[in-house]
Formats: sequence, C-alpha cells, structure tokens
Amino acid sequence: MKGFFQLISSAEFYRLFSRFSPLPGEEIAASDGLGRVAVENSLKAGEQLPPFSRSTMDGFAVRARDTFGCSESEPALLDIIGEIGMGYPGTEFTLRPGQAVHIWTGGELPGKGDGVVMVEYTHLMDRRTVEVFRPVAPGENVIRAGEDFEQGAEILPAKRMLRPQDLGVLAGLGTTRLKVHRRPRVGIISTGDELVAPDQPLAPGKIRDINSTTLAALVTEAGGIPTCYGIIEDNLEKMLAVCDQALADNDMLLLSGGSSVGRRDFTLQVLEGLQGSELLAHGVAIRPGKPTLL
Repeated sequence: MKGFFQLISSAEFYRLFSRFSPLPGEEIAASDGLGRVAVENSLKAGEQLPPFSRSTMDGFAVRARDTFGCSESEPALLDIIGEIGMGYPGTEFTLRPGQAVHIWTGGELPGKGDGVVMVEYTHLMDRRTVEVFRPVAPGENVIRAGEDFEQGAEILPAKRMLRPQDLGVLAGLGTTRLKVHRRPRVGIISTGDELVAPDQPLAPGKIRDINSTTLAALVTEAGGIPTCYGIIEDNLEKMLAVCDQALADNDMLLLSGGSSVGRRDFTLQVLEGLQGSELLAHGVAIRPGKPTLL
C-alpha cells in the first residue's frame, strides 16, 4: 500500500483504471446510442457511404474533358440527353462525348459522368443544347461513392462514446441495432458533520452539500446512472453500513469527503473494511484532490 504522502501522478492514477473490467453488453436501437460505448473493438462499414457518386450542385453532369478550355467567349456546346430526377438511378444514362444530363443536388451521376457544371455557368440555347462557360475538373462538384467510408473501413474507433454524427453514419449505413456496454450504476455519498442538504437552512458552522449534486451531474454527463445516498455523518459504523448497501446496489461508489488524515476522516477505514476491497492509491499529485482514494 502506498502511504498518503507517497503521491502518484495523475497519469499513474489513470493507468490503474485498466485493473477494472468493462461492464457487460446489451443490444439497443442505434438511434438510442448517444453517449454509449460500442462493445466491438471497432465498427466496420458493411457497404460504401455514400453508396453512389452524386452531385453536390444543381446543374449538368458532364464528362469533364468535354469542358476543358471553354470560356465565356468560347463556350462548350453539349447535347442534353435527359434529366436525372431525385431518387432515380443516374445509371439509366451513359454519357458519350459531347453529351450532358440535367442533374440536381444529391442526384446520382450518369455512367461516364465525372463532373458537374453549376447551373450558374451554363446557358440553355434550347431544350436539347446547353452552353458551358466554365470548365470543370474530374470529380468537381461530386461526392464519389465511398468517399465517406469504403466497405470494410473502420467507422468508429474502439472505446469511444457515440456522438450525434456517429449515429448519423450508422443510419446512413443501415445499422439500426447496436451492442453497447451497459450504463454503469454509480452510488454517491457525501460525508461530514458540517453538511446539510441543499433545501435546509444553514445553522452556524454548517454548509450545504454541493458535491452530491455536482457528482451526479458529472456521472450523467459521462453516461452513467447516478443514485445519491444522502449525507452520512462522520461515524465509522454508519458509513460502513451505507457503503455496503450502495456497493450492493451499484457498479461503483463515489465518496466525497473524509479521505484525508484528520481525526474524523474515516473513508480509508471504511474502504479497507469492505469485503474484498483492495486499496490501489491514496494520494494523487493534483490540486485540489490530493487525498484522492481508489
């Protein structure tokens, strides 16, 4: 056991977390996955995203080479062979030299099409012919198939809490169910004869319990489920009894107060009195928080 004044660094303290096993998994709807952690080491894309090459602009899908060298004084003249409606496959059309297809933002590119001319840089001469005033490079104004994720690519690294954009990616890939670690249940106890509940009036020498509220909010923010067990006076037997119950009800326990070396600081004795407990650290080189126990 490390003595109280044999402090460890915060990095050493964090490394001790590897001694604890992850909680078991449960299957949930992917749409409910915000803030959860996937069980898999990493999630892979089962298909390309986007699944087809598509336009990012309203305009005309073209073979980029057909626009090279064009300008306002010497526009490229292209034959319009049709229109790709939203939600319809662009592969119904295959461009030949000198041809273009009217396309909308998000529409699938036609076969042999590799660029999109913005409508602002075109002029319709008639229903079948369009003038192009500005050249486009291959891939310009286009999101290619698989540009976000290729099939088999890692879409989520291991041990990361799922963010809103992660859930959007899963939806785009058709993933509607997800196995995640169960949310940890966390008991919270504040200790100290000087504490009163936030809704109580203050007597001389008393202060309101701030830490229970703060810790519960931090647990919720981190994805856990907090349960507050109230304020326990500086009494060894009472603290031990409440801690025993809290550990039986939860996956972990947070105690606030009583971890220093004062005459009525009983937290260390309580933890050592819990069946099967092992003291991993008592004292971390941080301020505030130097008497932290694990």
